[in-house]
Amino acid sequence: MSEPKKETLEEIILLINNKNNKEAYLKINKVINNFPMSILSLNILGALKMELCDFEGAILTFKKIISIKSNFSIGFNNLGLAFYKIKDYKNATLNFLKAIEIDKAYIDPNLNLSSLYYDIKEFKKSISHCKKIIKINPNYCDAYFNMGKTYKQIGKIELAIRNFEIAISITPSKKDALKILGSLFLQKGKWNKGIECLEQYIIYYPEDTATYYYICSIKKFKENDCHVTQMLSLENKKLSNEKKMYLYFALEKFFFDIKNFRKSFFYYKKGNIAKGYIEKFDITNEINLNQILQKKFLNKNISFLKNLSFHDSHSKPIFIVGMPRSGTTLIEQVLSRHSKITALGELEILTQEINKLNLINGLLEKEKIILLRKNYFNHIKKNNVKSEYFTDKMPNNYKWIGYITLAFPEAKILHIDRNSKATCWSNFKTCFLNKGNGFSNKLENLVEYYLIYKQLITFWFDNFNSKIYNISYEHFVHDFENQAKNLINYLNLDWEKKSLTFYKSKRYVSTASFAKVKEKIYSNSSEEWKNYESFLEFYFQKLN
Repeated sequence: MSEPKKETLEEIILLINNKNNKEAYLKINKVINNFPMSILSLNILGALKMELCDFEGAILTFKKIISIKSNFSIGFNNLGLAFYKIKDYKNATLNFLKAIEIDKAYIDPNLNLSSLYYDIKEFKKSISHCKKIIKINPNYCDAYFNMGKTYKQIGKIELAIRNFEIAISITPSKKDALKILGSLFLQKGKWNKGIECLEQYIIYYPEDTATYYYICSIKKFKENDCHVTQMLSLENKKLSNEKKMYLYFALEKFFFDIKNFRKSFFYYKKGNIAKGYIEKFDITNEINLNQILQKKFLNKNISFLKNLSFHDSHSKPIFIVGMPRSGTTLIEQVLSRHSKITALGELEILTQEINKLNLINGLLEKEKIILLRKNYFNHIKKNNVKSEYFTDKMPNNYKWIGYITLAFPEAKILHIDRNSKATCWSNFKTCFLNKGNGFSNKLENLVEYYLIYKQLITFWFDNFNSKIYNISYEHFVHDFENQAKNLINYLNLDWEKKSLTFYKSKRYVSTASFAKVKEKIYSNSSEEWKNYESFLEFYFQKLN
């Protein structure tokens, strides 16, 4: 089987590497006209089609290669990659496995499978393929990097840190590992190690504003700080909305620290405007949802479901709900120190399952409530909970209190109630790292959202008062020990003194409150908004 000259193909590969794709495309097709059965030429054409996002064309090209040479492992791997790009995970998996079957020492398809399984949340399989790579080559950096990402995703943070550290020790220039490792150290409360990693990352990527934001979330600034000089130099550069968002939220922290509240508020507004371009929000959706839920859960409409009994055996859920930034993370951190409670953080399961079962717009039916419970606990099983209780600290589950009372009659529902102005201010000043908080981008939307939340919570208390334990955030932090004891008593658990040292927990905290819950109780946080009162009074009138 004849092949073109090596120099000819190398010249085309150089064109692709230099992004001269049009010229490369013309030249490789000319070569294939002369060498139609050339495996190497067809493989370059397939790779070029991938580069041009012509994935269907790439699939046809790689299939042709395999028809010419049925034991060409690289062809199967590349075909798998093309299927992976169009999210045809079944065919991608089959082709990656075929490549491994042909060449058991072939690393690339194992690495691709580890990424694919990560994407579809089959984390055990993802880790398994990383381990196979390490058996083939113990110094393969990307295997440790992928394994670190996967361990992070399943909450095994110490293992994640260990694997990222190994990746960096093998390849010190593995910059993405530095950034993730730095954020993990911060969220574990290891401030110095975290900032050290992030400062190294900034050397490579001085325009990565998210990294400045992570550093600012921990660091207490003084005038003429070198980081601030770097950040201010980025203001006039052409940045994406996401980069602008992180930059402005980082700069507001600097001006807050030096007590220039006017400048601080200026950057809060700019940060939220940038955030608004990233995540759109329509308040009418919340108004409509509120009306649907209140109509659906009027006592007379659900009386036939109120006495459902379940005979399955599970750890009992503690749902910690309220407005975001109301203190839910603090409450979970306190509970996490108890030997009979496993803290699972912010779980999206309940919202996902309620939507899957069409429980909002559809009819409330016994079968669906039973299925909601079953599906929810099937997800929880993956966390291997052995304790009497586990926490689900998704604040927005306050919307689903009606469903919780029906599907989980044994559950404890803790509602955290914080001063309205403090809560709204805390939302406005927070650069949320996850989507779902678009209401906080504009002060007028934020206040309206808070009032809708308050209306729904009042409805839940009117109808399910005995099922909900209300915690005043301000009372909790000012009378911490007594309030903590009352909470543990409500859960029918014995008091354990280590709950008072919640800030010593080695838990990884991924929410926006990670810096605060690694410190002792700060009892004046609900007063911070008063520094900005002159800028807020127009919007906050409705909260009086």
